[in-house]
Amino acid sequence: MRSRASRSIFIAFTVVLSVATAALYGSKVLATEGWTNACTSTISANFNGTAIPAGSSIWFTSVLTPAGQLTNPGSGAQGAVYVESFSVSFTANGTTYNCYNHSPVNIINFSNSATTAQETYYQESNSWIGTVPTGLSGNVLLAPCILEVPVGLPGGIQPVTWTMTFKSDREQPIVWQWGAAVYSQFPAAQFAGCGPNCFGGGETGTRFDEVGVKATDDVPSQDCVNATGDPFQPGTGTTSCSSPYAELAGTPEGVNSGNQPWKQFLVAGGTGNGGSNWTGTLSAVGSCTPIPTN
Repeated sequence: MRSRASRSIFIAFTVVLSVATAALYGSKVLATEGWTNACTSTISANFNGTAIPAGSSIWFTSVLTPAGQLTNPGSGAQGAVYVESFSVSFTANGTTYNCYNHSPVNIINFSNSATTAQETYYQESNSWIGTVPTGLSGNVLLAPCILEVPVGLPGGIQPVTWTMTFKSDREQPIVWQWGAAVYSQFPAAQFAGCGPNCFGGGETGTRFDEVGVKATDDVPSQDCVNATGDPFQPGTGTTSCSSPYAELAGTPEGVNSGNQPWKQFLVAGGTGNGGSNWTGTLSAVGSCTPIPTN
């Protein structure tokens, strides 16, 4: 029989191992536990009349509105919204384009103790885990997608549809919107030479760690939060930058290899008109209420 001391050591080791596992594969672990309610929502919108040049990238971002945010503290499967999967789709010049991600996508934990918004990207599973303060008056990032445009696209593409599947431990309405901005230079949607499983806008090899994506509109602190590196150096940071205050959730705050901000490569197109419209004009609101699946 184990002594009390050895049992305590064993328990402590088990807790540490569980925490370490969650840190490395957090979204994989949480995605399989506690999610009893689900729903799917689709929002259709139109691109504006500006043509999208060949070689550019469409930066799709979706956000949770204040009406869809949870007000109770929580972590993991409690007080959280889980984006299980999504697909963005449109047809132009007879070709269908898709930007997508399958499970797991993003788990957004709402916490009364959080003082800054943090969005951590895990390259191994191409997924995110977010922690944001409760009571925000602005939007919270749900999911982004990078779609590289190999040939020029016409303006006025319609409809562009984004379908999102959500899970939650709460039967509370999820209210969301999306936008699309165009950048003449942007992080690649896939690693060079990553093999036949890499697709533009797909799940494998996406360079989200270089984007420096902003987690929320509201920022209690002006600091950038980054657990593993400098968010302004490409390829080193996996956690979002949470400043400056005036910019919206989904704004790319990172820089390229020449230390040039991605924002300086913004052009008109998608749902945006260039200038400082870093994420494009948001769509109409969509919503669904997660209900028990069994």
